[in-house]
Amino acid sequence: GIRTRRTVTAEASESTLTAFAVSFWVPALGGRSLSTNARGAKRNPHAISAAKYALGDATYFSVLAQLGPDVPHIDGRADVFLDYHICFNQKLTRNVDDCYRFTDPSNGGGDVAKPIMDYGVVRTGILDDDNYKHVRFFTCGITPVETLAEEGVRVTVTEVEGE
Repeated sequence: GIRTRRTVTAEASESTLTAFAVSFWVPALGGRSLSTNARGAKRNPHAISAAKYALGDATYFSVLAQLGPDVPHIDGRADVFLDYHICFNQKLTRNVDDCYRFTDPSNGGGDVAKPIMDYGVVRTGILDDDNYKHVRFFTCGITPVETLAEEGVRVTVTEVEGE
């Protein structure tokens, strides 16, 4: 697991901001049923529930494997960034699995992000909750990768100082 301290110095003043960050890797992508663009059988409640639990379990056990039983806790508010590493090579991805490989970063929110937040960030104890009292900014991004083995989600939770 990665537990880092980073220092950012503002050039306009002499103040220094030190933020604590927790980062972990989820070696999985959510199923297609988590797509809000999916229709018909792909979007049925049972498929959605199964996909959420699968991604949630993968996230939870990944965090514990990387950070150990004493997962760092952030008191107060934090910024959360989900960086989806997705392979867009159709020769590799066509009919291979049921992974949801979205091209719009905003599609990384909602049902796709919720299991990662609930199981990886809250259930493990990094944050007490994922509501506005504990999360200031929630951001999603996409990093294209070349192979299926590189797919997954890098989650970074950064403490907000001074709030």
